[in-house]
Amino acid sequence: MKSSGSVCRILVLSLLAVFCTACGAVDGKYTEPPPVRPDVKTVRQTGKMLNGPDFMSAIRLNDPIKAALDDWLTWGRPQLLEAYEYYQYLKPLIAPIYQKSGFPESLLFAMIATESAGKAHAYSRAGAAGLLQFMRFTGKKYGLRVVDGFDQRLDPVLATHANARYLTDHLKLFHNNIEKTLAAYNGGENRVLGLQQRNKGKAIWDRHIFYALPRETREYVPKVLAAAWLFTHPEDFRLEFPEVDNRLASLKLQRDSSLSELTLCLGQQSVGHKGWFRTLRNLNPKIKPGDVLEKGVTLVVPEVVKKAYHANCATTDEAFLAMASEMHKLNYPDGSNMFYYVVKRGDTANRIADRFQCVSTRELAAINNIRPPRYTIRVGQVLQVPGC
Repeated sequence: MKSSGSVCRILVLSLLAVFCTACGAVDGKYTEPPPVRPDVKTVRQTGKMLNGPDFMSAIRLNDPIKAALDDWLTWGRPQLLEAYEYYQYLKPLIAPIYQKSGFPESLLFAMIATESAGKAHAYSRAGAAGLLQFMRFTGKKYGLRVVDGFDQRLDPVLATHANARYLTDHLKLFHNNIEKTLAAYNGGENRVLGLQQRNKGKAIWDRHIFYALPRETREYVPKVLAAAWLFTHPEDFRLEFPEVDNRLASLKLQRDSSLSELTLCLGQQSVGHKGWFRTLRNLNPKIKPGDVLEKGVTLVVPEVVKKAYHANCATTDEAFLAMASEMHKLNYPDGSNMFYYVVKRGDTANRIADRFQCVSTRELAAINNIRPPRYTIRVGQVLQVPGC
């Protein structure tokens, strides 16, 4: 039986041997990177492993990947299924980029599911952004800039191009080791490069490397590999991905509308469907949720949305559209009508409420954490008072 480190190296090489099938044309305005040419010898050696019994053994013999599989199939299952649906609608635009760069589609999906759950406008607390969560410095290095106020990290097509270029560069740096390349993507290339130099010839799973990585990175690498495996073999784990008609179309608006208004009138495709807001944003990343789009503007939408638009939005009940428009214009109260009042000698909560007439004593007390029934306030205390 092979050792855990050897088996996992075979697992990773196998992932790189899988190529995605053709998926739709890429928007012609984007410049595609030069393709990565896979090592023919490696492909020949590992191609037979993809569906063989040893491949499943490779996953089960590696504790981190097994733990990641369990996470995805239990509490992470909703995120995995949601990411799969969002990915399918983006697939015609971004999967060919990976295909032409020589990377497996399973790896693209796995990184998207792990990084952002398929949400093109996702931000992390550390400042990473977009479908593939580029930090600003790394994004800029790979061509993602802020142009006319738009952060290109949020563009799924441009981010996928940048991601493919990053993998190309770092696979060379890490001697075609995808595990270390993924660790660098998450935890920083300098850290991983240093560990590689101090532990020459050792796999990432070696304790001298693995436990020197941040905890987030130790979880990230097996999680990506596990998601890639589930993408290609869902039936082995009683995992059923939703069927998605991911044909795309251009939709010319027949009336002024925002994405939120469109989402309301489009409704749901079926019971359990989450609606179209996120998909519309992913496919049209430059449009902000608050933007009101003028009649005649063209959007990229799924084919099923185009049909639903003509059935439900173009000729729907005017009262419903008016309600959707009104709801879009409303916001949660932000306190902008509040003003501050400094308590003076002789003031009481009742007198202040009577003086300004736009708030009751009870409301004034609730806003300023003044306890009933005495509503005691002190001279110099600053109160928030709502305007009319």
